Amino acid sequence: MIRRSSFSFEGIIPTLSGQRSTREEPGRIIQMNLQYIKYSLFVWLTVGIFSPLVFALLSILFDRESIVNIFESFWTYWGVAIMVGLLYSIPSLILLWIALLFFGKSGMSILQKKMILILLTMCLLIITFRLMVHGGIPILELSGFLLFISYFFSVSLALAVFRLEKKPSGPAT
Repeated sequence: MIRRSSFSFEGIIPTLSGQRSTREEPGRIIQMNLQYIKYSLFVWLTVGIFSPLVFALLSILFDRESIVNIFESFWTYWGVAIMVGLLYSIPSLILLWIALLFFGKSGMSILQKKMILILLTMCLLIITFRLMVHGGIPILELSGFLLFISYFFSVSLALAVFRLEKKPSGPAT
């Protein structure tokens, strides 16, 4: 007969926030994961929809020979740009969600988390742009730089505006 020990590391091992580990109720964990998935999807869709619009506006202002002028209408350009942008940014969506899961349990403030996420997404944008066209979109050329700026502006704004964590709802007083 095998005897089980009653000893447990529960409550002894410190977490990232410096607090002792405790079991969380499964409902709370699922709720946080769903919240992070929704946040990631909101940021991803916002960036995918509005970055091409910002790029078109910047191109009209600064680069008369941009890719926007190739299309017959703005709506054709916007539709193609949204589809291509969302398709190429799927790995960034997944990595953003994983980063949120990792930072979600840390003891950092919301502002610190958002600043780290903005830096992370800047790195992900550079990687995405490098992978998009054979050797990458040349960021140092005007149209590539405007494209990078439009996506970076959109993602920074989306990360800053959307609420990362909801306040816990308590009993009504």
